[in-house]
Amino acid sequence: MRWGWFLFLGMLLQVGLSARLELPQAVRLAQTYLGQPLEPYKVELKRKGPVWVWELRLGEWEVWVDAQSGQVAHLRPKKAPPHTRHPHLPFTQAWQSAERVLGSVEKLELKPYQRLALWEAKGPRGKIYILPDGRTSERRP
Repeated sequence: MRWGWFLFLGMLLQVGLSARLELPQAVRLAQTYLGQPLEPYKVELKRKGPVWVWELRLGEWEVWVDAQSGQVAHLRPKKAPPHTRHPHLPFTQAWQSAERVLGSVEKLELKPYQRLALWEAKGPRGKIYILPDGRTSERRP
């Protein structure tokens, strides 16, 4: 587990303490903190009091990563909703697709859709839905 802390500290130094963490950096920090490469099913930039945090839900965990310092500010067990087991586009592909359309991504969340699951993404350019086959839509199907 020692190597995990070195990776964690290395990522902090790479990010720099003055810049705000971006979504993929927050995901890597949370995965490193948990010691498992769990796929997120919700990532959202939120204001919690005076600080901004990335709220992540990975596996059976909810993790808040301080968007400024990169430190884990909150950790608690949180049961994954049943639709996370339905077929869906992998997180990395959904994030890349959302970033291509929206620019930066402030929220990416897996939502139930019939017997499948789709991604809802929000950013400065609006909101889109990413279907399990990778197509994007500005309206919920």
